Amino acid sequence: MTVSREAVLWAHRLLRGSEPASEAETQEQMRIGTETKLVRSLMNDLRGTGVATERAGCHPGSQPGSRPAEKWRRTVRRLLGVAAPAVHSREAVTWAYRLLLGREPESETVLRERMRARDRVDLLDGFLSSREFRERTRSWPKRTPARTERGQKCTDIADLPDDCIRNESLRKLRGQVVYPEDQEDKLPNLKLQLHGSNRPEDIAGVLIDLRSIPQLHVHLAHSNQKIVIGEATAGVWRLRMWGQSSVEIGNGCTSNGTLCWVTPGGRLQIGEDCMFAELINIHVGDNHAIFDVNTLTPTNYRKAPAITIGNHVWLASGARVLADSVIGSGSVVASQAVLKGEIPQCSLAAGMPAKVVRRGVSWTRSHDGSGAGAVVERFKLRQSPESGVD
Repeated sequence: MTVSREAVLWAHRLLRGSEPASEAETQEQMRIGTETKLVRSLMNDLRGTGVATERAGCHPGSQPGSRPAEKWRRTVRRLLGVAAPAVHSREAVTWAYRLLLGREPESETVLRERMRARDRVDLLDGFLSSREFRERTRSWPKRTPARTERGQKCTDIADLPDDCIRNESLRKLRGQVVYPEDQEDKLPNLKLQLHGSNRPEDIAGVLIDLRSIPQLHVHLAHSNQKIVIGEATAGVWRLRMWGQSSVEIGNGCTSNGTLCWVTPGGRLQIGEDCMFAELINIHVGDNHAIFDVNTLTPTNYRKAPAITIGNHVWLASGARVLADSVIGSGSVVASQAVLKGEIPQCSLAAGMPAKVVRRGVSWTRSHDGSGAGAVVERFKLRQSPESGVD
């Protein structure tokens, strides 16, 4: 099945304002298959340059004639460079109906009304902001996700379900989500939001690698941010990331509500089988500088702040972990503790600031300590106990 040459030419004239760049491009787009796929391809190209959204030429969430919609229309006109003669011939309007609405004009009266458009942007805006076009594009087929080496699926952030996207502008961001094929029904557990001052069209190289899909709320702000979630990880996780930062959470971790702040260049690494209670705050760096008033030198700035949490670590309710901290495997951080620094393997830390109050201890998920031997064996937690308080 192929698209006619005439359809390709009119799609370019209407959506790009120019003829196809070459005969080779024309032939390639004639092989796309259907006119709907042709229009979708060209609309995605416009979206990638900041000209259109998935719902096309109307400002997202704005009603035609409203202030934001008028501002968006002026922006579209500027980006499309409407300096060429207005497109308002009978043939142009007819092809706009065929390509964008998939039908012929309903009447001669409506056809003549469309022909009075001031220019190409006004003509397109009448179609692209209509309810009929929005309803039609909802049924446009998504690209088939690629399969990864692990047998998972891979999809662009722009193609995620609506339930995953908090800011519609995120669909301009270039990045990928990898997720397990057998957990596709859990994909709406992933909530993405844009924050910071960067334009979404300038953000690229984002990778979210989900080997399981917990309740994950992510605030993105910069290119090349990376998130890896291990297998069988569950619970509620909130990640707010700035700059080129990364978060890696190991297999089998659980959280009742962990909020992670990761500043530019920051790296958060969490091992396997960790258990985080509610109201946990993990701060990989500070978002605001404290400086010496005499030298004007920042006192809390780190070029590459990091937090490393080992395997089988329990953070109790309300615990806080600050940048440049390392928590050894098998350790426990008590409720309401504020930790900065290094905690050895198999230690109990408590207080504000947190200090080691006991060594040679660990924990299990059972209330009676059953399974302790399996925990020690699995994570190699042997350590000579020491009495007293550090």
